Amino acid sequence: MREIAAKDLRRVLDLVHAVHENTTSTVLPQQVLAGVASLVGCDSACYVRLDPATEQVTILADEPFGGDIGRRPEFAQVVREHPVLHAYQAGLIARNTSVALSDLADRHQLSRLRLYQDFQRPARIAEQLFSVVVTGRSHSTALAFHRGRRGVRARDRSLADLFSRHLAHAERQRDRVGRLTAALRTLTRHDEGLARARPLLDDLTARERDVVEHLAAGLTDREIAGSLGISPRTAGKHLQSIYAKLGVVNRASLIAAIHRQR
Repeated sequence: MREIAAKDLRRVLDLVHAVHENTTSTVLPQQVLAGVASLVGCDSACYVRLDPATEQVTILADEPFGGDIGRRPEFAQVVREHPVLHAYQAGLIARNTSVALSDLADRHQLSRLRLYQDFQRPARIAEQLFSVVVTGRSHSTALAFHRGRRGVRARDRSLADLFSRHLAHAERQRDRVGRLTAALRTLTRHDEGLARARPLLDDLTARERDVVEHLAAGLTDREIAGSLGISPRTAGKHLQSIYAKLGVVNRASLIAAIHRQR
């Protein structure tokens, strides 16, 4: 961290603040990516998803580079050649630790790749810096920076890693908020369904009300059938009819509707 000046730390804080203030559906706003790219001395940047099992690299957000090469169909066919993807598959890249393309391949090795010949060289990408942000069982995300000259300074790596740690925190927070929001929506739909269901209990047939009473007592489908002298299949059909009439989806919702009515 000795290579990082106070003014650079202030720029990192400003960018982190912009990430946390982001309320759009964009994973990482373009202006933030552009700011981080400038901060680490690169020409452009993108935020990517790495799928080592399928060897796919998906661009989640980008600050345009090379005519948007990452979304060209033929790019997906050659991205498997990327030395960074191979290093990641081999477990050689740790989270929040940057790796440069020049760390993994020299000019001769790189020049033999279709990825370089067809995409990177025409886009004047001579160097890339990758910093893994989030690691998961099935995929990970990483910041990828592009520049037109070889070599990466220690200061640039430190800044990329510092920002990636803050971005990882923001991603986790975003995920928690998303899950809480989804749970709240589910709970709201559940409560609305129960509110609609309770007045309809009186519209059930006598046999359906018998099934409901046994269900509320905690009996299984087979036990309900035995108690009422009907087959388990018939008991199941009664339950399906009850669900449909009340607009509930399972026995838990049905039992909740019953208890709230009482």
